[in-house]
Formats: sequence, C-alpha cells, structure tokens
Amino acid sequence: RREPAAHWYVVTAAQLNVREGPDDSRQIVDVLYRDQRVLVEGRLEGDWARISVPARGYVAKAFLAPV
Repeated sequence: RREPAAHWYVVTAAQLNVREGPDDSRQIVDVLYRDQRVLVEGRLEGDWARISVPARGYVAKAFLAPV
C-alpha cells in the first residue's frame, strides 16, 4: 500500500515544538515559528502530524493550517 502524498502547511502558533514522537512527553528536537512552512508526511490523523521539512519529528496538528 502506498503512503499518502506529503502536503505543505504553515505554523499558526508563535512557537511550535517539534518532538521526537507524537506525545507531549517526548523530547523536543526543534522549535518552529509562526508562518514557517512545514511538509506533513501522510494524512493528518489524531492530534499529531509527522513532518520532514524543515525538521523531522512530530508537531501538534492544532497549530497548522493548509497553505
């Protein structure tokens, strides 16, 4: 089965933590800022989105908007 396509989103929060896994307790690996574009891999499911650009990790879906 093929993975769904990646899609661009923009950060809507002043700061958004990128975590190593889809949970608030996971380590922060990077920080993004309002209006930064992120590449979301696959579908947005649950409360988290897996991103690969500009960093690899997971962000809270609530702070993303489609570009």
